[in-house]
Amino acid sequence: MIGKIAGNPTTKHLLADPTFMQKLQLLQKNPQLLQQEIMQDQRLMSVMAMLLGINMSVPGDRMDTAEPVLLRP
Repeated sequence: MIGKIAGNPTTKHLLADPTFMQKLQLLQKNPQLLQQEIMQDQRLMSVMAMLLGINMSVPGDRMDTAEPVLLRP
């Protein structure tokens, strides 16, 4: 998990934060806390989305400026 976080340009900076690293270690020891912690810490939400391959674009991101795609029924 740490390797994937370190290899992603949007999340690698989080590994330099000692409080974030403490949370990761706590969650590795006690995964049941994830649901509670993920709602309180946006950094954890971002990391989990990255690990699961979920794109969590924010307003103003390039996805918002793309041309709309019409789907045929």
